[in-house]
Amino acid sequence: DRRARALLAGAGFALATAAALRAAHHWGDVPWSASMFSTGLVQTTLTVLWSVIGMAAWVAGSRGQRRVLWQAGAVLMAVVLAKLVLVDRQYLGNLLGIGSFIAFGLLCTAVGYLAPVPPRAGHRLAHAAPSRGRRRAGGAAARPPS
Repeated sequence: DRRARALLAGAGFALATAAALRAAHHWGDVPWSASMFSTGLVQTTLTVLWSVIGMAAWVAGSRGQRRVLWQAGAVLMAVVLAKLVLVDRQYLGNLLGIGSFIAFGLLCTAVGYLAPVPPRAGHRLAHAAPSRGRRRAGGAAARPPS
């Protein structure tokens, strides 16, 4: 079940990426060849698409208490950050480059505040039912101190 979900998620990511490349080809008049990856339009399209997918995974993982999904979103956002530094920087001027890093930082800060990391599975159970008093070794509840 877990392997099937990962395969389905990977296929969906590849499909979304391919659709974005086709859109850049048709609407942006970018030739469909390996040289399309050297255009600013394609690189910006991929950065925006992957950022949206990463943010959605972060929020969905946090809201649904699914730590693996949250971590997948965080990894994708790390990939986007590396892409911003290593690839997109050459297509952006100084002002746009600075603005893109500030926007990325603000988005990550907002998502980190609104969608914090879900607890681990074992920790979730420990906090699910708070105890009403301390337990003795024999299982009887101790009286709270007065």
